[in-house]
Amino acid sequence: MGVPLNSARALAERLDVKPIDRFATAWTLGQAEVAMRVTGRKPVTLHPATPQHEIFGQQDYHPGYVPFTGTRDLQVVDVGRGRPEDLAGLDLRGKLALLESGLNDGVFGPTCGLAVELIGPIRDAGAAGIAAFPEKGTNCTIPLRITQEPFTGDLKPVGISNVALSNKEGIDLRERLASGPVTVKVTGTPETPYTYVLKPYVEGRVPASMRYELGAKDLAQVDLDVHYSQPASLEDFRYVWKQDDLFQRATTVSDRGATAFTGPLSRPEWVGPLDPEVMHLHGISASSLDEATFYETRYRVEVFDRPGRTNQQWFATPSTLGAASATAKALSLPDPKAAPGAQQGTTVRCAICVEGDVLWAEIGVTSGVLDDRDFSNRFWGPGLLNPAYEVKFYRDDVELPRAPLNPVLKNTPAFTIPEDAGTYRLTAKKEGEEAEWTFASRPVKGTPQPGLICVSQIVRGWAKECGPTQAVFVGYDLGRDLGMDNTVPAGRTHHFTVEPYHSPSGGTMPKIAEIKLWASTDDGATWQPVEVKRQNDGTYRASAKYPKLADTKGAVGLKVEAWDEAGNRLKHTVTRAFGLR
Repeated sequence: MGVPLNSARALAERLDVKPIDRFATAWTLGQAEVAMRVTGRKPVTLHPATPQHEIFGQQDYHPGYVPFTGTRDLQVVDVGRGRPEDLAGLDLRGKLALLESGLNDGVFGPTCGLAVELIGPIRDAGAAGIAAFPEKGTNCTIPLRITQEPFTGDLKPVGISNVALSNKEGIDLRERLASGPVTVKVTGTPETPYTYVLKPYVEGRVPASMRYELGAKDLAQVDLDVHYSQPASLEDFRYVWKQDDLFQRATTVSDRGATAFTGPLSRPEWVGPLDPEVMHLHGISASSLDEATFYETRYRVEVFDRPGRTNQQWFATPSTLGAASATAKALSLPDPKAAPGAQQGTTVRCAICVEGDVLWAEIGVTSGVLDDRDFSNRFWGPGLLNPAYEVKFYRDDVELPRAPLNPVLKNTPAFTIPEDAGTYRLTAKKEGEEAEWTFASRPVKGTPQPGLICVSQIVRGWAKECGPTQAVFVGYDLGRDLGMDNTVPAGRTHHFTVEPYHSPSGGTMPKIAEIKLWASTDDGATWQPVEVKRQNDGTYRASAKYPKLADTKGAVGLKVEAWDEAGNRLKHTVTRAFGLR
């Protein structure tokens, strides 16, 4: 996606920022959803355009999207314009219907598209699919969206696989049919087995060509292991930017909430061109396959500056209350001298931060350790800045009221910090999880991490600078024993990694002093201590022995205490952190 330089320059002048002559294009590429090839003595490859499809199996908001799947040899039948007289006497069972589409009635006049009224009879006649092409002279482009006669009630279902061909390819097929039978080999791949995410930048000029050649040395390969305990519809998107870009644009594997992949799954992705100044925000959303009984988005913010192959674990359990972060390289990119809002930053939100005399208790929900950590939006529930957790703040065991904000934000977890010294505690609870942070002294604003934003800036504006407290967090990596369904084997010893850490900060945080860990296999009725051993990178190697599956409640709970040398402490319990198998 490119932005004309004159338009970008004009926008920069209106925003009173220094204009930059920069040309950038962005693609997410994968295997074509549908491939078609005419077989026989004179084979030819066709170039079908797949239709727009959306969440819950819709096509252009009509119910009944049906993708082509697998490989089939389909005999082509010319159905003309799909009128009753065109279909009379035709045997369409198991055939590919070649349909010429003219202009259709629209609310504001003639419109391009594939009329759903023409689809129904072809579908009901048993056709295996439709290959539609626009009538010559209509100037219609492909793919052809589904249309329906205005004011005719609810949107009618599609219910049959369909693609669009160019007018030239459609006419060529029709001419072949005039000379004898035509068979097309159709291969449907609804979910691409790989993706390429590419955003080359050209500085100071518009390139003479939009052709880019990238090799192995220009790309990084990321093997994505996307875990889930049940089948899930996955969307996949990526924002890519430089700090002085005027805005961010995303590319997606699917659009309008459509399923990009069905999880759990493993697949490779290649990212490039490699650039130490380019930041990537990768997001994957998971939802139920039929209706929105659950929905969650996980994110990672990272930089790709060298070729190689890495592995990432997404949606791995346990996910726990923690600090959203970015890789060390990504955190180094924002300019610490830039004014708030003057650069793109990292889009990462500060966790348990202070602005003035207010503690803003936004907390991330994270999974993983070190640079292999994703974070999600699960801290927030329905409503405007309304947490899904019960959040409370105490001084000397006396609960403190929320800070006075707009009444619409009455549930926002912001608390006025008294000036007095004392023992301050912050708690967050929901069913199956609770956390308690005890601060060694009155919470104060630490040195802000360049590029991070705070919920206070969303509420009060960019001029309100916030900084992280010395809150301690803990993350987990369950290692190779973790299955794609987020379970580990019962009846054996399990080795995994525990990481105590602080929120990203522009200053120095206290060193972690120690942790203690317990595990439960009876939903928290009893707890057994887990052996932990500190590693050179600041993580801990934990070793736990679980009973046979029949002697458990089917899951492992984790309880941890972690503290730093300044005396800040975390107590965190997840009753069912991950499953057993």
